[in-house]
Amino acid sequence: MKACVDVDLPGQSRHRRVCPLPDWSDAEPAETIAIRIDGVAPMCPRVLQARAACLLAVLARVADPVELVIVDGYVWLADDDHPGLGAHLTRL
Repeated sequence: MKACVDVDLPGQSRHRRVCPLPDWSDAEPAETIAIRIDGVAPMCPRVLQARAACLLAVLARVADPVELVIVDGYVWLADDDHPGLGAHLTRL
């Protein structure tokens, strides 16, 4: 299962969405799962651990095992010393 994740960033509530794709050739996701997470700290550059944890919360709602996550964000910001959202997601 592949999973595309996205984050809506208004105020201190965040809407996380995941669209599971069983196969690359699928024209539509198997479903769209959206959850709201309240009390999230405001967006702060280079503080991505909290965002990654919220993405894990929505990924946990996917019934089938997820083998690949497609995230709208950088894995590395510059080099191995500057992790982006993707790198934080893999460390959790």
